[in-house]
Amino acid sequence: MAYIPLQSREEIKYSGQSENELLSGSIQEKEHRPYFLKFPQNPKILLLEPFYPPEAAWGSLKVEQGYLTPLGSVSIYRWLQDKGYDVHFFDTQFGDFNSEELKNYLKQGQYHMIGLPVFTPTASYVFETAKLIREALPDCIVVYGGVHATDMSAESLQESPECDFIIRREGELTMVELIEAMKSGETDFSRIEGLTWRQDAETIILNPDRALIPDLDVTPLGMFGDLDLTRYVPHPTQYIQLPSYSIFTQRGCPYPCTFCEASTALGKKLRVFSQARVIEELKILKYEKGARGIYFQDSTFTLNRKYVVDLFERMIKEGLNDLLWSCNTRTDRVDPELLALMYEAGCRTITYGIESGNQRLERIFVSRF
Repeated sequence: MAYIPLQSREEIKYSGQSENELLSGSIQEKEHRPYFLKFPQNPKILLLEPFYPPEAAWGSLKVEQGYLTPLGSVSIYRWLQDKGYDVHFFDTQFGDFNSEELKNYLKQGQYHMIGLPVFTPTASYVFETAKLIREALPDCIVVYGGVHATDMSAESLQESPECDFIIRREGELTMVELIEAMKSGETDFSRIEGLTWRQDAETIILNPDRALIPDLDVTPLGMFGDLDLTRYVPHPTQYIQLPSYSIFTQRGCPYPCTFCEASTALGKKLRVFSQARVIEELKILKYEKGARGIYFQDSTFTLNRKYVVDLFERMIKEGLNDLLWSCNTRTDRVDPELLALMYEAGCRTITYGIESGNQRLERIFVSRF
């Protein structure tokens, strides 16, 4: 299996094949995956949360399990919905479906493209779910995204022959370009930034990375759209009062912690939704979704002190501080004054990243920052 990092349309480095041979891969791909040519002009798309049994996530503590809204998949769902695609979302994590029932659901839906998020703990379950998809819908295009798929894109394609494409890093723009390329009958996908794909049965191409979205406010207002959130009851450490729903205010992280790939997938530069946008999202959750609590799922919520101070003052002014909330941050990113303002704005629980009680081990294994 050959892995080819595609630096540009003109530069393909691979010993044993000429550039012309590689760029003629569209002919090979037609033979390799003939169902590509069956992709319709009005495709039915599904964003699917794969089978990940409670025992795998929680072990013996599964009775205390919680469910968070899969914000990455939902973001792609809302983006495609806003662009006018026939897109659907289905979450299997509640344990309602067994494998046969899922296959029946897929057959009934007759989806043309299915996207699944891949994280390292869930990778083997995603690969098994992809097998179910291929059994139910042999001509369906299977797309992976997420942190593990970003960091191990070529390896993931090799491990999961059922997968056709991997979208690295943020998926909104790349997903649209991929859909449009499929609709036009393309079989050479080398121009789509952020994509890893199979040129033929033996060759995997890694296209150049796509630039990250600079202004997050361009994403559709109403992070969850028409989705029913009532079944998403978080773990007890993530809420104060129910219903409580999770939300992101930022993407990216400057910290190079060895145990986390957030900066790989979303960049090292912190990008935030405007405070006004976050206030509107909180109002939607409170008044339209019935939220009484919020979980700010950002890995370091108080990273930008000036930003969160302004946000908290707006929350208080808008009467949103009755949404009691929890968040994640670092001990070096809070101070007594900030904590007092957080409490006034509705904060009741903070989860700090104390990865090890041994400073020497933390220095060696946990963080390089």
